[in-house]
Amino acid sequence: MYLRLNKLELKLLITKVVFWTAGLLVMLSCNNDDDSPSPRASGEKEIIEFTFLASENNALQEDIKTTIDKDQHTITTTVAFGTDVTALKPEITISEKASITPENET
Repeated sequence: MYLRLNKLELKLLITKVVFWTAGLLVMLSCNNDDDSPSPRASGEKEIIEFTFLASENNALQEDIKTTIDKDQHTITTTVAFGTDVTALKPEITISEKASITPENET
């Protein structure tokens, strides 16, 4: 069985084949699988503890603990009124695969 096409029909057929092939390639190349874990999901990169030690901060009378809210991405604490918070040096404990900048000096 032979298919006889005139020039216009052949051009239209080739255009359709090219269009459908391009569409198929685009659809196959789009990967909707999100196999890469987010940092929060892995639990491998996180701040474990964030404190202000009195022994490292002259302005403090006692160690100051903080609250780490992983969902809100915040670290909060309360210090005495009048404390120069810009002079405080934190003690930061991080998970094995995490890093901080500048590096913790202790």
